[in-house]
Amino acid sequence: MSAEAFERAVVAFLCEVSRNPVVVEAAVQASRVLKRKDRPALVAELVPIQRELDSVTKQLRNCVKAVAMGGVEVLGDVLTEEASELRAERQRLLVARESKQQEIAACDATVLNERRIKQSMEQFGALLPRMSPGEQKELVQLFIERVEVRPAAGQDAGRRLLELRLRLHLPRLVEGMEAKVLVAAQRPRFGALPEQRSLNLAARVDFTDAARGEVAIVAPFEQVVRLESRVRQVPAPVPAAEHPIKRALQWQEMLTRGVVVNRAALAKRAGVTPAAVTHTLKLVQLIPEIRDYLASLKTANAVWHFSARRLKKLVDRPPTQQRAMFAVMRQRYAARIGIG
Repeated sequence: MSAEAFERAVVAFLCEVSRNPVVVEAAVQASRVLKRKDRPALVAELVPIQRELDSVTKQLRNCVKAVAMGGVEVLGDVLTEEASELRAERQRLLVARESKQQEIAACDATVLNERRIKQSMEQFGALLPRMSPGEQKELVQLFIERVEVRPAAGQDAGRRLLELRLRLHLPRLVEGMEAKVLVAAQRPRFGALPEQRSLNLAARVDFTDAARGEVAIVAPFEQVVRLESRVRQVPAPVPAAEHPIKRALQWQEMLTRGVVVNRAALAKRAGVTPAAVTHTLKLVQLIPEIRDYLASLKTANAVWHFSARRLKKLVDRPPTQQRAMFAVMRQRYAARIGIG
């Protein structure tokens, strides 16, 4: 599996999930858990530090009183050494207290409201597809804490399905989008944070055709990802052809239900001429069995053979003649297919 295939799959997955309402709700829930679980624990950790600091401060204050009362002449080096150790211990505890207070402040700052999360994830999903592959990689690295790759369970022989598990640093994503942090020089440094500060995402990706130019995300949604640097060898799916009878029936339904007031309004809405609307709607005059057959056609060859122009001579005929003339058209089509 090439690095390009892997990176493109990750980027495509992140683009899609950033617009997924289920993922946004999970992000909101992750923020709620952050405040509910992290802050009380941090406050509890601050209590013994403050208690120990108070004790050391009191002992140091006693040393100062002893010196003031002439104790240095009696205790000498012992009192001086003890005071020095207490000062060092007090400094260590002050640093520990400041660090813990900063963690509590950071916890408060990273509790994100739903509006900020939605806006940032929408911005992320809109920005990522417009960037070059190098810029995409740089941006994604800002917010991904960890990526796990493992073979997918229950895959068929001959396929290469992999499970991708991403851990997204949610507060960093929101902060980055709001500050538009997009270059390596501005990249924040952060270590792994507790589970509740992260948003975990999972995808199943098929890398079977990666060497030929594409990978396919198969879960939690389906999406084919093209690899731009490869010569495309996987045939692109050919869209099914559609006979004009489908359009005629849709247009007739719109007129019947009053979605459009008349054929002129229908032509304007469909972006065609009034004459094209009139010719297309004539197909509705065909008997139901012919309409059903035409609506079932899937190939461009079949649609061409039973074109609206050729069917024009049937629409004004009575049902028995329509049926007979259409049977001849089907026989000719079958013969042509057999010859071809």
